[in-house]
Amino acid sequence: MGPAPDLPGTQVLGFLACASVVRRSAYLDVGGFHPVLFFGGEETLLAYDLAARGWGVTHCPDVVAHHHPAPSPRNGRSATVRRNALLTAWLRRPLPYALARTVELATEARCDPDARQALREALARLPAALGARRPLPPDVEHAARKLETAAAAIGATT
Repeated sequence: MGPAPDLPGTQVLGFLACASVVRRSAYLDVGGFHPVLFFGGEETLLAYDLAARGWGVTHCPDVVAHHHPAPSPRNGRSATVRRNALLTAWLRRPLPYALARTVELATEARCDPDARQALREALARLPAALGARRPLPPDVEHAARKLETAAAAIGATT
């Protein structure tokens, strides 16, 4: 998203939680990781919430985070990440966007067991997500759409 005018690094609107450093005060200010999501793609919502509250989110290549994951396999991760992407849409994105993501996942669920599991789990958590729904401010929503357009363009060329 370009250089941050008042921070080191390049502005981003997402990151991998296991490869990041976040100010404790910023994390607590936005309420941390959302309980509806738990783990697996939860950092997108955190990045949205940080940006919505005015915290800068940047990539600083000089900062190194060390992550030592458990050696056990991560079964079901694909379904969890897809579930949380859909719940993030319902928690923060415009309703037409969330509906379109739901239709996409439901279409995939017809022939993909991971998508089926993701949809089933998302629907079970949807009432809680709707109760906590807080759409992004216009500037953050604009940035999210801009990134999706760029990602789609990159995906179309690979």
